[in-house]
Amino acid sequence: MSPTADLDLIWKTAILFSSPRPAWSGIKQFMQHGTYPGKSLSVFIPMIVMSPSDAICIYTTLKFICEHDAIPIITFDQPLFWKALLMIKAEPEGSDLSNIVL
Repeated sequence: MSPTADLDLIWKTAILFSSPRPAWSGIKQFMQHGTYPGKSLSVFIPMIVMSPSDAICIYTTLKFICEHDAIPIITFDQPLFWKALLMIKAEPEGSDLSNIVL
């Protein structure tokens, strides 16, 4: 059972008591314990100055991402996706590129 199911039950039964109950977002804040994780971070990755259809460009991009990210998740347009998928599938099992999720 989901931990939020308990919160949902608490929120629904709180109407039985005479004190006002917070909205759903208020009950979530009330039940949250621990430190605030902080703001999310977005980082701009510069464009690659190569032809995007070049196999070397795609392979180099995939290798760079593997070296700088724990679990890389990459999106391409359809033609580049197909080329990248063929490169990933051609890699031996256990290589860095074989762990990429397209």
